[in-house]
Formats: sequence, C-alpha cells, structure tokens
Amino acid sequence: MTDTDWQWSEVAAAWPLIQGGFAVSVTLTLLVIALGLPAGLVLGLLTSPRVAWMRPLGWLLTTLLAVPRLLPGLVVVAAFFVLWPASAEWLHDALGQFDPGPAADGVAAELGRAVAAPPFAIAAVALAVVLAARTEFIVRSSVRHVSTQLRAVARAMGMSRGTELTRVILPMTARGTAAPLLGAGVRVFRDSTLAAFIGVADVLFVAVRDAPTPGTRGGNGHLGLELFTLMAIGFLVILVPAELFIRWLTRSRWMRRGERRAVVA
Repeated sequence: MTDTDWQWSEVAAAWPLIQGGFAVSVTLTLLVIALGLPAGLVLGLLTSPRVAWMRPLGWLLTTLLAVPRLLPGLVVVAAFFVLWPASAEWLHDALGQFDPGPAADGVAAELGRAVAAPPFAIAAVALAVVLAARTEFIVRSSVRHVSTQLRAVARAMGMSRGTELTRVILPMTARGTAAPLLGAGVRVFRDSTLAAFIGVADVLFVAVRDAPTPGTRGGNGHLGLELFTLMAIGFLVILVPAELFIRWLTRSRWMRRGERRAVVA
C-alpha cells in the first residue's frame, strides 16, 4: 500500500480538523453577508437615480464599485491585508471578545481564536466589499429594468419618489433579484477559502496546514488525501442543495408572478 492510498483509519481522526475549519468558513460567510448585502442594496438604489442632480454621485459610485467587482477576490483580500489593514480595526475590536484564551480546547475554542485574530476581520471586510459591489450591480440592473411607463403611471397617480420606490420599484425588483442575490451568497461561501491565504484558519487553511501536500503526512499525521477529500465533500453537501434551490426558485410560480405583476397602490 502506497502513501497515496486511502486510509480509512485516518478519516475519524481528521474529521475534527475539517469540522473546525468549516465552522470558521461558515461564520465568515454569515458575517460577510451581514455586512455586504445591506450595503449593496443601499448602494444599488443610490447608483440608479432618475433625479438629474444625483446622477454624478451614481456614476462615481458605479465606477468605484466596479473595481472590487471585476478584480479577482484573492487580489482584493490581499490588497486589504497588505495596503489597508486599518479598515478592519473596528471589526477586530468587536470580535476580540470571542477569544477563549490559549488554554481552551475544542471546536468552539478554535473558532473563537480564529474569529478574534486580525486576519479574520480583514478578510470579512474585504469579502464584504466584494459582495456589496456584486449586490449593487444586481440591484441597479433590476431597478433600471422597471418600465418607464409604469413609473409614469405612478407619477400620474400623484406618488412621491419615495412612495414610487416602495410601492412600485421595490416590489417589481424583489423577485427578479432574489435568485441572483442567493447566488451571490453561495459564491461568498466558495470565496471564503481565499481567507486562508492571509492566515485565517478556515477549512482550506487547516487542510493545507495539517497535510501540506496530498499524499504526504502533515504535522498531525493525517494524509492530505483524507483531508482534501473531506473538505470537498463538505463543500458539495452545502453547495449542491443551495444550487438546486436557486434553480427551483428561478423556475417557481412565485418568480413568474413577480415578472407579470406590479403592485401600484
């Protein structure tokens, strides 16, 4: 039996490492969504104004947000880590309370140490900026697809721009943006592995640390074959159902009704 053969006896011992790494990845994903999604929604509305005096602001924001949206995620994470680490100090200060100390042990303790480390906050801010840029593009595109005739009807009914936004534009765009925004959230989970390159102890970092090369034994004696296979299975268990749900949502009656109906009240 060679070093690259599957060693079933290693699986049980390797699982706690992968479990802790996935806990960090999921926590990072949820934090990025909590920071980036609301910011992207607001920016999407700001960059799609119909008022003439607001258009320069919309153009400026659109140009700035195109940079993190078009650059590879790893480049954005590395840029924040090297050039602008101070941007995440506020988040690091807030997350520092979760550090359990060096004596604590277990998955929860490893998660707390990873979350309290400076690279975690930097990765969260960087990926949140990327998500905000993607969300802004989705929302802006959807808002601009609302027909001008429908807007004219709303104004003819005496609606203010705020009422037009809440009663016409947002209901019309909500269903159209649901699936793309869910897809952006799924992409955040995939992109969370980029945090490993700046030292965040996520699932990829743990796998590389404990088995640097597939087929060779790492510092804890686990084979890379087991660790990387378990990591791949874990991602598939989460991502495949998410992808199937997005496909179902896209073809659902709820989505089709949203494309046909406008709420003008």
